[in-house]
Amino acid sequence: MPSEPLRVSAIIPVYNGAAFLAEAIESILKQAYAPLDLIVVDDGSTDATAEIAAGFGPAVRYFYQPNAGPPTARNRGLKAATGDMVAFLDADDLWSKDKLAVQLARLAADPAAQIAVGRRQMIRPARAIDGGPAFEEFAEPLVDLNLGSALFRKAVFEKVGRFDETLKHCDDWDWFMRARELGVPMSIGDEIALFYRRHDRNITNQKDIGDYYLARMLKKSLDRRRARGNGAANSLPLLSEHAGAPMNLSRGAADRRENPSMNRPLVSAIVPVYNGERFLAAALDSIFAQSYRPVEAIIVDDGSTDRTADIARSYAEARYIYQPNQGHAAAKNAGAAAAAGDFLAFLDADDLWTPDKLFVQVAYLLDHPEVDYVIARMRNFLEPGVEPPLLAKNFLAADSAGFVVGTLLVRRAVFNAVGGFDTTYRHGNDTDWFFRAKEAGVRMTMLPHVLLRRRFHGANLSYETRAMASDFLRAVKLSIDRTRGRR
Repeated sequence: MPSEPLRVSAIIPVYNGAAFLAEAIESILKQAYAPLDLIVVDDGSTDATAEIAAGFGPAVRYFYQPNAGPPTARNRGLKAATGDMVAFLDADDLWSKDKLAVQLARLAADPAAQIAVGRRQMIRPARAIDGGPAFEEFAEPLVDLNLGSALFRKAVFEKVGRFDETLKHCDDWDWFMRARELGVPMSIGDEIALFYRRHDRNITNQKDIGDYYLARMLKKSLDRRRARGNGAANSLPLLSEHAGAPMNLSRGAADRRENPSMNRPLVSAIVPVYNGERFLAAALDSIFAQSYRPVEAIIVDDGSTDRTADIARSYAEARYIYQPNQGHAAAKNAGAAAAAGDFLAFLDADDLWTPDKLFVQVAYLLDHPEVDYVIARMRNFLEPGVEPPLLAKNFLAADSAGFVVGTLLVRRAVFNAVGGFDTTYRHGNDTDWFFRAKEAGVRMTMLPHVLLRRRFHGANLSYETRAMASDFLRAVKLSIDRTRGRR
């Protein structure tokens, strides 16, 4: 006799989600799958959330708790879950119509995999036409470590544990980091599993709070790995790797199976630093918390006179290079010259990468061999009590395009063809590089993800506004002159 189908528990944590909750529930109920256990955990809502959930009758199990935050609500849903499989959906997002069918089939075909992850498609409000959905898709769908795009075997939570209730933000990233540290096998597919809604009430809009919890999450991950004695960059498993299978990040996976050398390109992460003792450890933590491997971290100390060298050398998994003070551009060039990676990335010692920065960008470049480099969006944040630099005041209220090297991932051959950073610039050497790349016909893509947290702390070079403006105008003029000279 055929075996009984596996039961799936779908958990929606919600706080004051009346505007979107019904659509989220309907996207689950439209799945062509049964048996389905749909759980709504109301985290202390004061709007019509309870009434909306009740309107679906016995199709929804409703639980109320005093407001305690998303991880506590998710854990409450896990406690109530009766399924063999577990999935999550935030109340303002939507599942694709065949999410469960596709991901269940993948897990059935690969018994070793404990998690199936699909792609996330960004959506935003739009005018409904002929009764169609009141949203539009924007940006390309990409692999993202998002709970809503995944399906979990329930038993994996016994190994990894529940969500960390001390993290009011980033508890999902923290869970995925713990899964990676434990070598949990994961299958990553090509299907769009989640429609991620952008609106003015997204939790991710709370930038200062989000940055605080991101830093805490990164520190927790590094502390755990050091305690286990496996903090080295290349000792950690690639999150998307399972049962010896090649990396399967995206649409180009079939091609990469035929060419195994494409499966796991090495990324060289280059950190130029001068007197960076205040923030260097946090920057390095954000590199070693990346959900992509293999990564080599190269620290180039540009003649520091503080404790930079001691901090850098405390990271046994990083390579440390010292040079007499020559400037930011020269330090980046020294790191690029020492790099062994197929891809190059750069991170200033006072900034932070999000944990999926390399994962998302490597996936894109492997999918798009015609693209030479990618950049992404960035989010600025202020140290307490610090005024922003004049030229950045307009960029603190919203995420911005990241034409800075902290968002860059570039093919090494392309970087070599364009040439290194111009050491005659104190400011603007990255702007000059982007201009030269454009003039050389280098193909690039701006990804919609926020992948860099740029810190303002009062001592940034960005505060030298007059010198910055002068160097920027110089870079623009030289670019125009070069372009005219080629005509």
